[in-house]
Amino acid sequence: MKKINRSEIRASSLVLLAFSFFTYAEAQQLRSLSGANSPNDDTNPVWIGNNTLLFTRAFHPSNLGGLNDPGDIWMTQKSTNGGWKEATHRPDLSSKGYDLPLGLQDALTLLILRSESGKNSIHRYSKFGQEWNYLRQDNLPGLDAFEGPLSGRVTADGKLIFLAGKRKDGFGNEDLYFSENTNMTDWSELKNLGPAINGFGQEMGPFFDPTTNQLFYSSNSHPGASGKDILISKRMGETWDSWSKPEKWEQISSRGSEASIAFISKDEVVWTSTQNSDGYADLMTFSTVVPLVIPTDFV
Repeated sequence: MKKINRSEIRASSLVLLAFSFFTYAEAQQLRSLSGANSPNDDTNPVWIGNNTLLFTRAFHPSNLGGLNDPGDIWMTQKSTNGGWKEATHRPDLSSKGYDLPLGLQDALTLLILRSESGKNSIHRYSKFGQEWNYLRQDNLPGLDAFEGPLSGRVTADGKLIFLAGKRKDGFGNEDLYFSENTNMTDWSELKNLGPAINGFGQEMGPFFDPTTNQLFYSSNSHPGASGKDILISKRMGETWDSWSKPEKWEQISSRGSEASIAFISKDEVVWTSTQNSDGYADLMTFSTVVPLVIPTDFV
């Protein structure tokens, strides 16, 4: 019987450990959504199922307002091999102003936030086959109190809209607010989420998961911020003014600025980042699907 060589075993173990670390590091590497990105600002990704991601593209010559258009709705689709197809313009969902997809209120209803001619408004579209037909404008009091650009998302259960923007009643620059659906196309007056969430700087790109009561958002107000990072806070109790201490999502925060996450599944996420870009935001994800390391202990 061959004598066991402990040195060989140790060397093999080190090689296996190094390989495991390498493959994990490779999996953790980020990549842009290939054909979905452009030299322009590509932001606010929203997953609407059917392998389809909507987002906002700014100052593109194909936008309805041309090079001066601050944002139209664009679309990319995930192919069967995991790649992302070249983005296409959706003029049917856009205007000559700023257009932002808020997401699906239900399987057949898409909400779009629009800023045009100094007015902010929310519009709903109904799905017919593979197309979206315009229905009507929603009523959300307080939208015109915002100054400058907005970001936000409707929750998966369709009951809440979270918005980020600058108002005179804020704690810093952009703050996070929420509104509750009261009757079909009617929403409650916007309420500030309070100082536990909003700081002296910018809070943007809110995404609230009603199943876990976790709020994901972008902020540069926290100590040690490098650009804007993704923070996570959990709603504590039944009110909307009690939140856990926000925790930085280390896995996707970089030296650039991150914002506006979109969950494709419980294991796959897309977000925007200025990391390795020309200063404008790109849509980012992981090279391969990896376990999402989300904080679980909220104080």
